[in-house]
Amino acid sequence: MEGIAVPLEVSVVGIDNDDLICDHSTPTLTSVAPDFEYSGYLAAHLLDEAMAGRAAPRVESFGATHIVRRGSSARLARRDDAVRRAVER
Repeated sequence: MEGIAVPLEVSVVGIDNDDLICDHSTPTLTSVAPDFEYSGYLAAHLLDEAMAGRAAPRVESFGATHIVRRGSSARLARRDDAVRRAVER
């Protein structure tokens, strides 16, 4: 809507790596893949502590495992405008 060419002028990176969203965007959306395995372990551990009465509510955080590269961050050198427009189309 702003007339900014993705990925030619700016790269876009999302979070959560939701295939349905990332693969059906135009261009496809590069995304950070959270560490869902560790977050599940952490959630189970916190639940166990809470059910045993050993823990007060608190905020926890977890990281990412990798970046899934897709079209929104692909920077391809295209000197010819006609070729660039054809590839974007």
